[in-house]
Amino acid sequence: MKLVFQLGLVVLCVAAAACSDSSNPVAPTSTTGISGVAAVPDGTPTLKANAPGSPAPAPGATLELGANNTLPATLSVSNAVATHASTVSLSHRFQLYEGGTLIAEPLLPAGSGQTSWPVTNQLKFDTVYRWRARAELDDAYGAWSSMWEFRTPAAPVSGARRTPDAPNGRLPLPVRINIVNAAFSARPDLVRRSCQERGGTWEFMDYLVDKLREEDNRWGYNGKRGNVNDPSGDIVDYHWGNGPSNNSTQVYIIDIMLGHCGSPAPAWIDQTQATSSSNTVGRWTGRGRFSN
Repeated sequence: MKLVFQLGLVVLCVAAAACSDSSNPVAPTSTTGISGVAAVPDGTPTLKANAPGSPAPAPGATLELGANNTLPATLSVSNAVATHASTVSLSHRFQLYEGGTLIAEPLLPAGSGQTSWPVTNQLKFDTVYRWRARAELDDAYGAWSSMWEFRTPAAPVSGARRTPDAPNGRLPLPVRINIVNAAFSARPDLVRRSCQERGGTWEFMDYLVDKLREEDNRWGYNGKRGNVNDPSGDIVDYHWGNGPSNNSTQVYIIDIMLGHCGSPAPAWIDQTQATSSSNTVGRWTGRGRFSN
């Protein structure tokens, strides 16, 4: 009886230890490294660490189109920190979803303060993607972050329509304040975040230029003072001359917004003569989104 009683105590102790391990996430050790553990969408975390935060791009943002109509995306989070060993470097697992389908889940070593993943998947135009991240250490993993999302931009309007060259070499300026007004009415959300000088985006300008190009691909962006690498954030160009539009200085220069970084309002102000009087030029550019 005494032997049976002792064996029973051993079994109870083992069971208690197992229960204790499953209910209390293990504290990380000083061992570092990237394991080949497949990411588990859900489950009880086994690593005591906070979830990654401070996502970039910001939740709900629309990405900008890259050069040559590419869709570059880099996802970043502030690093998770181990609860009992803040100096331990934790790897970070990213998950990227298209709809309900998981399309990538790379595991990356921690960066300095934040960890970034340049997405290598071929993304689609005008598509919402969801993503999240968590910390991992060997076979242990922390809690997932919130699920964030971003949208890719619409495919640029190539502008199949084009007003033919004028016999005298100069087309008149088509006044399209109606398109500007309609764009302001349709997308006030994009207008509100369009001040690039204060961290805004190109979403509204891209939207407006695409609307103009649905009618005529002579519309494009303006390179300030002739510099195509410094496009205006609230001015569009119309190529009035003959030949290709790319890099042409034969343009009408139109300011389409008042109070851009204050209280933005639609406008249609021809700045062509004022620009010439200042002994400078505007230059047509597709801002890397299109060319013609």
